[in-house]
Amino acid sequence: MAGDEARPEGKLLELFLQALVSHYGYDFRHYQRESLQRRILNLMTQFNLRNFAEFQRAVLSDAALFERLCAELPVGVTSFFRHPAQLRQLREEVLPYLASFPMIKLWSAGCSTGEEAYSLAIILDELGLLDRSHLFATDLNPYLLELGSSGLFPSGPLAVNREHYLASGGPRLFDAYLSGNGRFLAIDDRLRQRILFHRHSLTDEGIFNEFQLILCRNVLIYFDAELQRQVLRRFARSLHAEGFLALGPQDGLHRLALDEGFEPCRSGSYIYRVSRSAAA
Repeated sequence: MAGDEARPEGKLLELFLQALVSHYGYDFRHYQRESLQRRILNLMTQFNLRNFAEFQRAVLSDAALFERLCAELPVGVTSFFRHPAQLRQLREEVLPYLASFPMIKLWSAGCSTGEEAYSLAIILDELGLLDRSHLFATDLNPYLLELGSSGLFPSGPLAVNREHYLASGGPRLFDAYLSGNGRFLAIDDRLRQRILFHRHSLTDEGIFNEFQLILCRNVLIYFDAELQRQVLRRFARSLHAEGFLALGPQDGLHRLALDEGFEPCRSGSYIYRVSRSAAA
């Protein structure tokens, strides 16, 4: 349906996504449609745009509004030491194995505001590996990257963060890495300086390094199956032959990962390596 009743669905949505590729060079055609529609409708409400036709005209004529759309589409859900059981396996099994490398390169892909990257930095510090590690944290959303690079985080979730840190095998107090006692807490500068925050799109940009460990957790769940497959292939090309890929326990990608030549380190961990046969 067009005109005043136009909604972000069906052929109209497909044409709009194609127009974004042509006009701005950004490709959202493989994002899950339900997630796209919710976010577009939310922006239409925020900007008091009565229908999808008005929204399309506004986005295609106003680069600032397009940037706002880019900031809204990726789902920035993260926290310190999220999925602590998986991080415990990284602490106890994966990172000690990678300690044999003279330099360890790690990539937090789809990092949102950076809590995952800082959690990795804390674990590396506690294992004595931080000073010979390069940690890259990437996301499409520049606003989230700016928040992450600031090293400032709201103090509200502190109690949950403490619990997750301990559950991940943390030997100290989580508070030892923070300063401040107001609404915001600052992460230790020594950790912040070890992380490079960089804008990068998983959907249409290539590899940029060879990594011993890649984490991409609860990001691919918002892509369709074909884009998930493409990103997994990109990760396979980005991994060192002895490297590891950690996916989110809720991503539902185990079968697809197996199909793309990954094999789990052990049952139920969602931490993978490229199989020898696939790498050959």
